[in-house]
Amino acid sequence: MKVTAERLPQSKVLLRIEIPPEQVEEAIDRTYRDISRRVRVPGFRPGRAPRPLVERYLGGPQVIQEEGIERLINDSFRQALRETDIHPIGEADIAARPEFRPGEPLIFEAAVPVAPTVELGDYQSIRLQPVAVEATAEQVNQAIDALREERAEWVSVDRGAREGDRVLIDVKGTVGAVPTLYGPGGETVLHTAGGRVIYNEQKHEHLINPRNPPEFAPGFDEELIGLTPGSEKRFGLTLPADISDPSLANQSIVFEVKVHEVKEKHLPPLDDEFARAVGGGDTLEGLRETVRREIQARLEREARRAYEETLLQMVVERSTVDIPEIMIERQIDAQIEEIKGDLAAQRISWEEYLRALHLTPEQVREQERERAVRRLRNTLVLDQIAEREHITVSPSEVTAEIEAMAAQFGPAARAIRERLNTREQREQIESRLRMRKAIARLVEIAQQPAPDAADEAAALPAAGAEAPTDAAPRPGGEERVEDSAGPQG
Repeated sequence: MKVTAERLPQSKVLLRIEIPPEQVEEAIDRTYRDISRRVRVPGFRPGRAPRPLVERYLGGPQVIQEEGIERLINDSFRQALRETDIHPIGEADIAARPEFRPGEPLIFEAAVPVAPTVELGDYQSIRLQPVAVEATAEQVNQAIDALREERAEWVSVDRGAREGDRVLIDVKGTVGAVPTLYGPGGETVLHTAGGRVIYNEQKHEHLINPRNPPEFAPGFDEELIGLTPGSEKRFGLTLPADISDPSLANQSIVFEVKVHEVKEKHLPPLDDEFARAVGGGDTLEGLRETVRREIQARLEREARRAYEETLLQMVVERSTVDIPEIMIERQIDAQIEEIKGDLAAQRISWEEYLRALHLTPEQVREQERERAVRRLRNTLVLDQIAEREHITVSPSEVTAEIEAMAAQFGPAARAIRERLNTREQREQIESRLRMRKAIARLVEIAQQPAPDAADEAAALPAAGAEAPTDAAPRPGGEERVEDSAGPQG
């Protein structure tokens, strides 16, 4: 058997396999003997019937030939993988079965997906200095204001509703009905029943804030301003174009609202008592210092992450990574499962998510492709860096990581520890720690003195610069925080 291997794009290897004629005949004969032992030809014991009779009983000699060639192709393909030391990462694409011609060799080709190749660029010459960050007085004030908002009291008032108030209301919204006609004095002249009720809320608490995305329809909050407890109002609006039900887009809707209660917000005084209540110390100044330290720690974490992501991107841009399509598809599968997991935690079905975004499953897959490729590139490059820098993770380091993770769950620590201490989980944790060490090594290299005085440190994006976002929105509107190494688990 002759085997040649040719490298193809997208991390594939094309195997060309040529099988000598005598080996083809042997395979067909062997297949005949196997089949004849299974086939019961009337008047003959299994395996004793003449071959022409067996072939005629099966429908012709081509049946045996086809099965024999099929077996031969499979066996020869596995042998070719061993001879060429090729390790597939997915199913091979074997060309159509070649036509059998007695006395001629059998030749076929197979495109085999293999682990991607990574050619690292000159990452040793990259120099990148971190940017210092510092919590500002404005950030501290905003955080303290948020604490006051969390502890605000809502007090009932006997006046007209204003912006910023909360109102307890009954809301009925109907589409498809003839609008009520009003006279010169505002009195009802005509009201036609019917239509489709799409909102019917009883004693619903609603915050009046026209600047927020509308809960019911654009202009709804403005219509509530001035209404007093016990009052009722009927008004018409237009539903937005991006409403979750496309059949309702831009349709007119008639609202009937009854106000039960109006509440205004009372913020707690900003004093030492407030500081003690929120656990920020005995004094207001102590609270400010506690908040400042928390903000500073958060800014430093964010700056560190932005620094590492920028550094890794510089390394990836200098490298060449050839990713097979099967790896991209598997990564997209994993990302979609992440989205579904987030949705399940919020009790939102996959179908509801697709309807809300007006997307098909295929469109979500296409939108997730860019993120999948980015994560794979990052992971593959970091893995090659770890290989080049001889980075390893010991079993004791994996155990220590498991202990640290389990300790966060308090009484459930033992169960978490047992769940993480399986072979599969330990391998995933080891891989993640190895990626972290690879990032740490890149940081160490990037912050060394430049090898040449003429070299200049690369510029890091300013703090607060917008980072790349995922194609498909995350459930809840928040991005999952990931290690720079890419996919986890």
